[in-house]
Amino acid sequence: MFSKQRLEALSDCIFSIAMTLLVLDLKVPTDVPTGQLGHALLQQSSTWISFVITFILAARYWTLQHRLLNLIENIQARTVTTSFIFLFLITLLPFSTSLWGHHLTVRLAFFLYILNQVLIGIVVLIEVHLARRENNIRRGEALWMLTGRLYVMVGSLLVALIAAWFLSTQYVGMISALSAFGARRLRGFFHKRYLKRHPQQNSEPA
Repeated sequence: MFSKQRLEALSDCIFSIAMTLLVLDLKVPTDVPTGQLGHALLQQSSTWISFVITFILAARYWTLQHRLLNLIENIQARTVTTSFIFLFLITLLPFSTSLWGHHLTVRLAFFLYILNQVLIGIVVLIEVHLARRENNIRRGEALWMLTGRLYVMVGSLLVALIAAWFLSTQYVGMISALSAFGARRLRGFFHKRYLKRHPQQNSEPA
């Protein structure tokens, strides 16, 4: 049996390093003529977009993994394996983010970036379902909410992945946002049904 605390500490270290490396792609404009600083900063807008989006998604994944580790009873060898796959994909984020940031309108760059994000979410979902099958996770509303959040996130990213392959990148964000909104509404509907069937459970904010 492995230590949950050591796994959490390792995850925190890797997340902090990966999220810090994201900012290294942002360069301070130098040798800028007087009055042209704003224009020089705007030239890096694509890099800023990729940085902000990745930081938000990485923070979300850290939160979801933290919730998952809190629910898991025992850290087994299989849990360590899926965790290392998850962390491997997290360490790729600075590369995929930089690739997309420098080629914001290139379909392949965006496709590879979203693929990286989708695979991270899928690994977490796999761990959730394996832990449920092995009865190694506490059941209840917290698990239900975690699973719902993961499906909303992965589903929205999958829509973006498919859209990126067939549509122009300018439409991908809008389609992903609409799918995320619809998925959250659907999750809210089923959450209400869950609470009606389990009135003893305390509602957790979405």
